[in-house]
Amino acid sequence: MIHDLAVASLGGPLANLRIGTGARVHAVIQQVGSSEVQAMLWNPTAAQRAQWISRALVPLWQTMLDAVRLRPGMQLLDAGCGSGEAVALAQARGADVSGIDCSEVMLAVARETAPRAKLALGDLESMPYPDDTFEAVIACNSVHFAASPLQALREIARVTRPGARIAITSMGAREDLHIRRVVFEPTFALHDGPPPSNPLILSDPGALERLLAAAGLPIATTIKVLCEWTFADFDEAWAAWRCIGPVNAVMKKVGEDRVRAAVKERADDLVREGNTYVLRDWWRVVVVESV
Repeated sequence: MIHDLAVASLGGPLANLRIGTGARVHAVIQQVGSSEVQAMLWNPTAAQRAQWISRALVPLWQTMLDAVRLRPGMQLLDAGCGSGEAVALAQARGADVSGIDCSEVMLAVARETAPRAKLALGDLESMPYPDDTFEAVIACNSVHFAASPLQALREIARVTRPGARIAITSMGAREDLHIRRVVFEPTFALHDGPPPSNPLILSDPGALERLLAAAGLPIATTIKVLCEWTFADFDEAWAAWRCIGPVNAVMKKVGEDRVRAAVKERADDLVREGNTYVLRDWWRVVVVESV
């Protein structure tokens, strides 16, 4: 069953995210896939990403926390917690949160986002947790960056208790995803060879579902979530989009001016509304139950 959930655009900066009190948080920032490759992609712009990119994902995180039926005291793993925003949201709901992601610089940002978090580094495909540790898991914008997404899913299944819910995201189909057509496609077209890291590998219909089946994780439901992202002008939009790890890596190879010009041409054509630029992206949240 697929549910559609339309979410209003977020206007305020992520810095306004409120962090609740009274809950325990143990966030472990971990390297996703190839530690060195992913750290090189995300470290240079981690602080800027937290300010710009993450504010668009709050509706997605809230939906995932609802999907795993988060409750106070629940032991939750955020598998790919980045700069810690979803950790803070789960903390505000009273959960006992652990987190894993890929960047030392994001680790520093996560300390500010969730100050009482316990932070460490590791590998998503070989997580430092015993079997059957967690009562719920979310994996937002992370599994597709793993060197082996299948192994990452198997690890998530291993550390999750039987019967527990797991919520995993993938980007939507091409027609549902402005960021794919406006940012990723013109950027990757300038790169000689495959993109340095491809966030779209699980976006094709059935791709994530096939991996979940291979990992032995039965699907309970699929939810579509609309995230809208409004910018006052292209300069503001570009300040956000240049922080995306694979985009930043292509910029270093071919020059920022070339990437900016290609993205602006596509953005003017597809998402410009007067002087503003509005991205509307449908994400997919696939909810599974551990066995």
